[in-house]
Amino acid sequence: MLNHRYILYARKSSEDKNRQVTSNKDQIKELKILAEKLNLNIVSVIKESQSAKKPGRKGFRQLIEQIQNGEADAVLCWKLDRLARNPIDQGTIAWMLQQNIIKRIQTHSRYYEPKDNVLFMQMEFGMATQYVKDLKVNVKRGTLSKAKRGWNPSPVLPVGYKHNPLYLSNESTTEIVPDNNFKNVNKLWKLFLTGNYSVADIKRKGDMFGITGKSGKPLAKNTYHQFLRKPFYAGSFMWRDENGELIEFKGKHKKMISYDEFLKAQEILGEYHRPTRERNIRYCFPYRGILKCGTCNGYVTAQDIHQVICSRCKYKYSIKTSSKCRKCGLDYTSMKNPSEVKKRYYRCSRKKDKSCEEKSIEEKDIESYVLDFVKSMKIDEDFYLWAIDEIERQELESPRIDILSTMQKRKISLEKRLDGLILMKADGEINAEKYQAHYNEINNQLMEIDIEINKHEKFQKGYKVNALKNLDIARKAYSAFRNASNIEKKNLIREIGYNLILKGKMLSVIKPKWISYLKDYYTDFSAKNSRVQPKKSVAIYNDLGACEPLNPILLADQDLG
Repeated sequence: MLNHRYILYARKSSEDKNRQVTSNKDQIKELKILAEKLNLNIVSVIKESQSAKKPGRKGFRQLIEQIQNGEADAVLCWKLDRLARNPIDQGTIAWMLQQNIIKRIQTHSRYYEPKDNVLFMQMEFGMATQYVKDLKVNVKRGTLSKAKRGWNPSPVLPVGYKHNPLYLSNESTTEIVPDNNFKNVNKLWKLFLTGNYSVADIKRKGDMFGITGKSGKPLAKNTYHQFLRKPFYAGSFMWRDENGELIEFKGKHKKMISYDEFLKAQEILGEYHRPTRERNIRYCFPYRGILKCGTCNGYVTAQDIHQVICSRCKYKYSIKTSSKCRKCGLDYTSMKNPSEVKKRYYRCSRKKDKSCEEKSIEEKDIESYVLDFVKSMKIDEDFYLWAIDEIERQELESPRIDILSTMQKRKISLEKRLDGLILMKADGEINAEKYQAHYNEINNQLMEIDIEINKHEKFQKGYKVNALKNLDIARKAYSAFRNASNIEKKNLIREIGYNLILKGKMLSVIKPKWISYLKDYYTDFSAKNSRVQPKKSVAIYNDLGACEPLNPILLADQDLG
């Protein structure tokens, strides 16, 4: 044994910390005691923390290279599975031993030499490989079972949540709970949903709130972008099923926002503009971020012009860059009643196309256009009150009620089948394999029908709310816009129009369908009832005459999506 030069190799799996029999430190300690007892010559110690289920370990590669270079010819390790758990590494070790390149492998319980029967080594390696396979299946089954119970199995949860330590100690049935960041992350969601904050702004706010990662450092901007994309905050999460397909599971954790709010956030994230910041009112441009260039489809930016006409030489220059006249040198503060020109322009930023020749437009021209637009959708107070009564008394058409009723009956039937299946399993009338197959089939059908029922119920609850909200916007838009702040103007335009397009120094708007429907209906109704319009009474609207009834679904601009 003294003739052999041993490499002491210790490994623990970083992915399996809780299942390690011994750590690297303990392995090395015990193996050195064994080496002293057996009088082994250790020339090198290699330790690493990495799973052996895949080839490519740095420490293992170092061990092989040292043996091939003649620096050592034997290996000392706790067990063979510390050396390899995958067929490629196992084959390398077995081949080098058979070829007498490795002259001896010593473990805590036995040794292997080239002259030995390879059957024992192959059995141990086979057990190690099977362990990895079984572990993978067991972990997958366990995580899927957890997902079905409504708890996200991911070891790393989104910012604001943590795994409940009381559940791990069997003191609670709740597996995921809010952490110390929960309230502050909730505030960030509320700010972002206003549409007035970019992801960079949200990061700055998060840094102010003291939100940090595990390292204690502030979160990166990309991390904020990622968590704003996670449906987990709205109460659901994605996980792979038995077939490896990503499906959505409804979570039992405390949610921060509604699903509608989550969808709204995705719309905000999906826009290519960067929302105007609130932090400095001087640079709060109400139309930046909602204007696009109609020529190159690029961004439209804003620019303030502040020029002064020198009272001495009449030279016009920008006071933003210099307080003195560039021609005669007279300081602005010394001028007597200088003429000033203050304008705000919106122009293509030319980031998409540097050669874009789209002309700029003054803010006052944009305001004039938007005012005309909101004025054109205005309805009078009497029509508004009548329309509210119409919406309140109308019921959703019976076909959709029938569909919802049919789906609810189908759900009850599936739940009864599932209960019956569980009883059959308990009575031993069906084996585990068939039970699991039928259970998965019924459970998938239940999840699909729940999604459909949720859509129809949301539709029923939402269409009247949206219709009433849109009526209120139409009634107040004109007066609200005239008295609004810059931020309020931007929010109002986002409510009534999807995009403003600048082309040929003119504006066009992509507006929601409900505005067109309401304008057409109101115009048609007013024309057909013009003989009684001067009375200005709600009662005049009760006589529809030749008009179709008001359709709250079209007014809500809502479908089942």
